[in-house]
Amino acid sequence: MDLILAEHGKLRRKDYKEVHAIDNAHKNTKDITNWVNNVDKIAKTKMAPTVAYKGRMPDINDLMQVWEPSFEKALRGIDIPDNVDIPIEDYVKFACAILDIPINKEVKESNLIEAMHVMFSLYNGFQSNAHF
Repeated sequence: MDLILAEHGKLRRKDYKEVHAIDNAHKNTKDITNWVNNVDKIAKTKMAPTVAYKGRMPDINDLMQVWEPSFEKALRGIDIPDNVDIPIEDYVKFACAILDIPINKEVKESNLIEAMHVMFSLYNGFQSNAHF
């Protein structure tokens, strides 16, 4: 219960011990298993951290929409090299342009980072989608 309360901010860290001691642990495997299961449940229900972008970014579901067949055909005909001698910033801009992820020019210090976050979120969306 302490773990759940702490996870939801209802219990201050100094008010609980992160790991409780289990007397005769070798004889109380049920208590250890319960604790591990509780931690696992908390990890599975934990909300993903949110990111507040400085500029407007497209919704991941919009980016996951099917491309036009002609665009997919054109991409298949292009050999995109994986070892190019260009600055990483330019490579990120190239990848984001293909994926239709904007790079906000107003916010210089975080524009590429935010665009890359959207790109990796998109990748994660495809990875976790059973259809793909």
